[in-house]
This record gives sequence, structure tokens and C-alpha cells, in this order.
Amino acid sequence: SLPHKVYWARRHQRNLRRKRKEQNKDDNEQNLSVLSVASPSDWITVNEKDEIYEDEEHSVLTAFDQMTTYENKTICLVSRYPYWTAFRRFLSHLHSVSGCSSDLPLERYISHLLLSVPVPKPGGPCILIPLPTFNTPLMFSSPPQKDLPLVDLPFERLLACLDVPTIVTIVIGFLALERKVIVMSKRPSLVLDVCECVR
Repeated sequence: SLPHKVYWARRHQRNLRRKRKEQNKDDNEQNLSVLSVASPSDWITVNEKDEIYEDEEHSVLTAFDQMTTYENKTICLVSRYPYWTAFRRFLSHLHSVSGCSSDLPLERYISHLLLSVPVPKPGGPCILIPLPTFNTPLMFSSPPQKDLPLVDLPFERLLACLDVPTIVTIVIGFLALERKVIVMSKRPSLVLDVCECVR
């Protein structure tokens, strides 16, 4: 059983209920079966004894003790830097950590990556981040400004999905002329890799 029996209703529902009780005092009406919440100013509490508290002290929604809810969680990394392989490994690390009992919450790992790890300077030293679930650390590096732009994806996936004449047709025939290209796949993870490689 739940540790508390607290229900929330709107003020106009409370007024309707009082009017019904005044019209028919002998009616043993049960608690409202449908209760809706509009805004915090409209909340009231109704306990087991059918006593209504109108003061602000009892109009605050409190959580049930020792209650745990299990919901699906999706974590997505959005960045202006194209470290696709490193980000994919980091998400795999979070997935591994979420399945085991860890003292640190997932949010601590995410905040460490976003707030504590600096962005590597072009041509500067590599930044290594050790992860407990992997033998090799995450590596972030940036090529010098005069070099080709960073491509953090293997070209093997592109060559495994498309043959060379198709790649040449896409790059020279469409992208060089700034035409629109639609890439579709049964595996959505391949779409990003192929698009970034031909970009």
C-alpha cells in the first residue's frame, strides 16, 4: 500500500462537492474518482477522513516515500565538433554504466564531459579521457588549421555501403553542383556515417 493517501483536485470541484453535500446531507458520497490538476494555485488536498486543507502548508505536492519509477531514458549528444567515434564510445560507456550498480549517477559522467573536458586546439595536444568500461581512453584531437578538416569516421563503412562509381557520382555529380541528395538506409546509424564521409 502507498504510504500516503493524498489526492489533488481543483477548487471548483471542491465547491461542487460542498454544494452536493449541502443539498443532500444523508448521501454518503465517496471521494471523487477523477481528479485533475490545473495549476499549483488550484491544488487542494483531500485525505482519508475527507478533510479539506486550504492553507498553503498542505497544498504542496510531496513525493511518496520509498517509491521508484522505471521509465525509458534517451541520451543524445549534440555538438558542433565532429567527434562521432568518441561520442559513440561515450554513449556506449553510459549504457554499460547504467546496467551495473555504480556509486556515480549518469549525470555526473555527462557533466564531466561537458564542463570539465576542454576542446582541443587546432594542432595542439590530444586530450585523453579514461573510462572504466574501456581499455583505451577517449581521444579528442584537432588537426592543424592548414590541414584537411577533421573526419572522425572510418571510410570503410562508406565503401561497404556504396561502390566507387556511386560515390563519385554523388560527390561530383550532385554535391559539387550543390544539388540535394537523400540518403536512406534500413540501419539509421549508417546514414550519419555516410553523409559525413561524403561531405
